[in-house]
Amino acid sequence: MYRFIIFSAIFLIIVSASCSSSHIEDNNLSSAIDDICFSDNFSGSVLVAFRDSVIVDRAYGFSDKTHRTANSSETIYPIASVTKLFIKQAVLSLIDKDSLSLNSRLSEYLNSVMFSEDITIDNLIHHQSGLPDIHNRIARYDNPWLLNYPIEPDDLIDSINSFGKLDFTPGNRTAYSNSNYLILARIVEAISGKPLDEYLKATIFAPYGMSDTGLYGDHSHVKGHAKGFSTIRGSVVYTPDFNFRNFWGSGNGYSTTGNLYSYYRASKLLLPEHIRSQIIQHSGLYTGYRSFYKVVPEIGLVIVILSNSSSVNQDRLIANIADYYRDILLKSNRELTTDKYSGGYVAHINQDIVTADITFECGRYMYNSMELICIDNRTFLIPNSGFTSITFSNSGFVINDNGIMIRFKRSTGNE
Repeated sequence: MYRFIIFSAIFLIIVSASCSSSHIEDNNLSSAIDDICFSDNFSGSVLVAFRDSVIVDRAYGFSDKTHRTANSSETIYPIASVTKLFIKQAVLSLIDKDSLSLNSRLSEYLNSVMFSEDITIDNLIHHQSGLPDIHNRIARYDNPWLLNYPIEPDDLIDSINSFGKLDFTPGNRTAYSNSNYLILARIVEAISGKPLDEYLKATIFAPYGMSDTGLYGDHSHVKGHAKGFSTIRGSVVYTPDFNFRNFWGSGNGYSTTGNLYSYYRASKLLLPEHIRSQIIQHSGLYTGYRSFYKVVPEIGLVIVILSNSSSVNQDRLIANIADYYRDILLKSNRELTTDKYSGGYVAHINQDIVTADITFECGRYMYNSMELICIDNRTFLIPNSGFTSITFSNSGFVINDNGIMIRFKRSTGNE
């Protein structure tokens, strides 16, 4: 048994629950973002919203450096693995309609995948299938110059099967694999009877007002979309046109910062909470492109960063946005008068037993020695990477770790 510390795969995102943010503070944030983007030669678009109000909506650099076409808030970018949020929503919505279940076996829908009898839909959604990640294990997928050939859906399955074995027993571990979402995309098509791009347009993009969002097909270069580049030894190298069907459902989406903000706003109105809470964060990276989408629904914070340069590291930009809101949030944290939740808690994650201690000190709850930010009498936020939320009940609490729900129960000491 060991103490539970939550780690995010991406960046530190800490935000403020204060409603007293002034125009001066907003301007300071905008100036800080400008300074970072200019000094780092950032090329892309940035949107930050708080309490459902857009605070920053800016663009930097060029969507086409050769023709000096400037990026704008309307520029369309490839969003790489942020695409997975749409696939996850589609699958969860089909489960809500009883078209499949989390416990369904992959073999019921796609028995051509190796070990399909052992893998569930839940395993695929949460990267617990053990299927090898072909995009990170087969060299050509890191080189778009090698991806200009025709490809069929079964070719991707053949690539997965070429490994001949799983990396681990399904359900025993969590390991990110693009292969999971390549397969989930095929399942969505099988159940809906429609190509994935048409299905997502009909069920998400059109009703959510996302007119500049869709899926790339046989080509990555579309007129008017941002042209990806890298800076190698001081020279600009453009990402070539390649066949995006190699990433069908795992990373072939495109969008704008404004469309992704619309996605958040529409999700609040059109999705049940149990689905909405699972599509709150993802990042993406491919040669020439980077993307980042993060929402904290408890306080209406949205951060969207889309870039057409893979040479720029977005971490400093995201960390400064985090610092700005974290400082405000911690200074305005509310003191409580009654202790309802302190004690020891336990959860099971994969094959591990993990523990957490909640203490009550000077009117503030502490989670494993970290001060919790009070949203209401049941909901709190941890100032950690991913900005994790905790929702208490009489018997325990649920942690939402970037869309993964972890359920803790009060410890009896006999676990």
